[in-house]
Amino acid sequence: MSRYVLTRIASMGLVLLGVSVLTFFIAHVVPADPVLAALGEHAREDQIRSYRHAYGLDRPVGVQYLIYVHRLLAGDFGISI
Repeated sequence: MSRYVLTRIASMGLVLLGVSVLTFFIAHVVPADPVLAALGEHAREDQIRSYRHAYGLDRPVGVQYLIYVHRLLAGDFGISI
């Protein structure tokens, strides 16, 4: 019985990892710029730079994924645009 439960928990962990990777990369493949969607097309360059830095969008993709997972685990699901 305990082996079954451990197997199910491990499977659940793999599924959650797969879903997080999938949703992260789907969000990055979309051709629209999320910063311009949030700030508008008439945003100044300093506003864009500040927004990118605040949300970690100026960092490498691997670091962005780790930030994404950390925020998910903390219950921060971000803002809806």
